[in-house]
Amino acid sequence: MTYKLQNAKILIVDDMVPMQTLLRSLLGIFGFRDIEIARNGEEGFEKFCMFQPDLVLADWIMSPIDGIEMTQMIRNDPRSPNRFTPIILMTGYSSRMHVEEARDKGVTEFVVKPFTARDLFSKLEHIIE
Repeated sequence: MTYKLQNAKILIVDDMVPMQTLLRSLLGIFGFRDIEIARNGEEGFEKFCMFQPDLVLADWIMSPIDGIEMTQMIRNDPRSPNRFTPIILMTGYSSRMHVEEARDKGVTEFVVKPFTARDLFSKLEHIIE
């Protein structure tokens, strides 16, 4: 199925510049045009409130606020403009315990690093469908 993704707004929250660059490139190839980047969960929540993205891609391990803490802010903070925005968490943690913790804290989808473009697109497609 072909999706018209050019109008969707995406927020990437990752503290590693190479991952930011890779994700921006992949999302551009997929058809996304409106992409914002934040370096950690604190900046990510600020940009989330201002940019009001349709989707958030976030790393788990960041400082001072990690991806799980930012997810909880998006889901529970009164300043959050949309508590139901889908969040894809990217991490090297793949144990059942970590996946369940992320789910229980409000993460919509989970992508284990390293992942392929197909893996990421599959998660995006699942959220869209």
